[in-house]
Amino acid sequence: MNEAARRPVPDSYSALFPGRFLKADMFKGKKVTLTIRAIFGEDLTDADEQSKPEWIVQFEEKKFEWVMNKSNAYCLYRIFGGNPQSWIGHKITLFPQPGTWFGEKGEAIRVWGSPELTEDLPITLKFLRKKKDRNMVMHRVVSGPQPVEKPSTESSKPAVPVTERDVQIFLLLGWNTDVQNKWLEANRDLDPLQRTSKLEALLDQE
Repeated sequence: MNEAARRPVPDSYSALFPGRFLKADMFKGKKVTLTIRAIFGEDLTDADEQSKPEWIVQFEEKKFEWVMNKSNAYCLYRIFGGNPQSWIGHKITLFPQPGTWFGEKGEAIRVWGSPELTEDLPITLKFLRKKKDRNMVMHRVVSGPQPVEKPSTESSKPAVPVTERDVQIFLLLGWNTDVQNKWLEANRDLDPLQRTSKLEALLDQE
């Protein structure tokens, strides 16, 4: 076979066999802001060959469509209001959230916030089949270059080290950057393992 005709191996499983819909690993661990072009309902067939009504979102910037579940739809409702027809044309920021589903670790696409928010918006996500509600934050997303913070005139303290698991828990807790930094500073004297264990305990309380 001509080597020039060979396709390079992609860096995500979904890219090996791209289908119609967005998958979490396509985000490569990053937040992505997209403009809603259309929303419509469609019956889709699941792995058990059962038909299920779903809501599909199309975007201006990507050819892949997004299957919007009830939790993500509630986030858009809190950001843009109760009329889903009015969500079209607005920008949302999505991100891949690590977690465990049906006993397997993976990632799911969640709503991070929107550049159209003027400030962070705390919300309570109500689960119908779980015992506890979950508090989240829809974040104000600032696009473009961020201003560089001026160094403090006081003696600066070294940054508190953060593990990959810490970052995952911050996302699951729905903490914005200010809350994360305040918590890290308050627990500066703990070693990394102790800090992560303390975060795990907070997550279990959610």
